[in-house]
Amino acid sequence: MSRKVVLLGTYHQLQGTNFSGYVENPSYTKVVSDLIRFDKVDFIFEECSGHGPSIAENLAAQLGPGRYLDIDPCRAERTKLGIPEEVEHCDPVDPMESSDVLCEQDLNGHRLREELWMQRISAEDFKVGLAICGIAHLLSLGFRLQKSGFEAKVVQHKPSGKI
Repeated sequence: MSRKVVLLGTYHQLQGTNFSGYVENPSYTKVVSDLIRFDKVDFIFEECSGHGPSIAENLAAQLGPGRYLDIDPCRAERTKLGIPEEVEHCDPVDPMESSDVLCEQDLNGHRLREELWMQRISAEDFKVGLAICGIAHLLSLGFRLQKSGFEAKVVQHKPSGKI
């Protein structure tokens, strides 16, 4: 029987109080709780980057000890693993008129991170995992999971008017 991963893409600002720009959103907690319950999740993986404890990490306590893993190294640890510390560079579009920014992504850096995540997910013992990541990783990580033989369910949480 193949293992299943429910992949939840969301905005990092919703994942917990230690994330930059945290926005409290009860629907995020409900989504994570419902996925755990309805999909019979027995392990939670999260792109948390050392910003825990997150909402998902706190909810993982109901699964038992050792059933949560922050799969993304914090920025300081990335260079030790051959991953660039920064994988996104943003500049203002028009600082006099707006706080909007245009960001360039380091594809190689993101690829290295996702490859590490796949190694960490594959190494754990679970039947149904919930993997939470930023929206930018949703499809590429979903394809990686499928290619590695996992059954993948991909869902995206889009809070209306919150971010």
